[in-house]
Formats: sequence, C-alpha cells, structure tokens
Amino acid sequence: MLIDEKEIIVNFQCVEMGIIPLLVSGETQHVKKTLENMSPVDRRQATRKFRKILRKALKHTARQSSKRYPTRRQEEKYKRDLRFLYDRAGLDDRSGSLEKLSYSQINFRRHIVSQYLLEQC
Repeated sequence: MLIDEKEIIVNFQCVEMGIIPLLVSGETQHVKKTLENMSPVDRRQATRKFRKILRKALKHTARQSSKRYPTRRQEEKYKRDLRFLYDRAGLDDRSGSLEKLSYSQINFRRHIVSQYLLEQC
C-alpha cells in the first residue's frame, strides 16, 4: 500500500512532538504494539503528550465550528461543541475510570489529532 503525502506529514509531526505516529497504512494495532514495547516511563510520557495534543485539537475544532455563528452565540456554540467532542473522544466525566475506549473513540482520536496536525503545517 502506498503512503500518501498527508500520511508522511502527520507521521513526521508525531515524531517531532514525541508521540507514536498515528497513520500507518494497513496497520491498525501498531500504536498498541509500540506502546507495549516501551518502558513504563516512556509509555506514560507518550500517552500524556498524545492526550495533551488531543485536548488542543478538540478545542481547536470546537472553536473553528463556532466561528460560523454570530458573535453573541459563539461562546455558547463553542461550549456545546466542546462537550460533544470530549464525549465522542472518551474524555468526558468517565475519563478517570478504567473503562476501555471503544474502537470508534480510538479512530475518532486518531482522526481529530491527524487533522489538527495537518492544519498546523
């Protein structure tokens, strides 16, 4: 399978930021395998960095979607969208629990971070 230009850019950004590359053609479990092979300290550091970038990406996405609304409604729309995105990514009130993320939450996280990294280039 060929690697496209966007995938290379996103993976390069991931390496620069110290997180595991998100997009690997044809491979869905590479992040899990890579994390299992890391030391506990490095694993914790990489996952914390990813969650930090994820939160930035969610805020950025919510802010972008609220810009279409009149100024007086933007903050309300931003808060509503941000709550929805946090829930969709599995970062809602349950985030402190030990529940596993669903497959769709994992894919959503990967997608939202990769889109954010592409926009930052």
